[in-house]
Parts: sequence; structure tokens; C-alpha cells
Amino acid sequence: MEEGAHPIIRSSTPVRVFHNPDDV
Repeated sequence: MEEGAHPIIRSSTPVRVFHNPDDV
């Protein structure tokens, strides 16, 4: 599970992907 969250958290805007699912 951690492996999948690593790339997302390392991203420049991790909060945007996690807090703004609608944006996607």
C-alpha cells in the first residue's frame, strides 16, 4: 500500500489530488 502512496505523496501537489478528487 505504501508503494502506491509514495508516488502520489512525492508529487508536487499531493494535497490537490487527495483533497480535490473533483478536480480530476
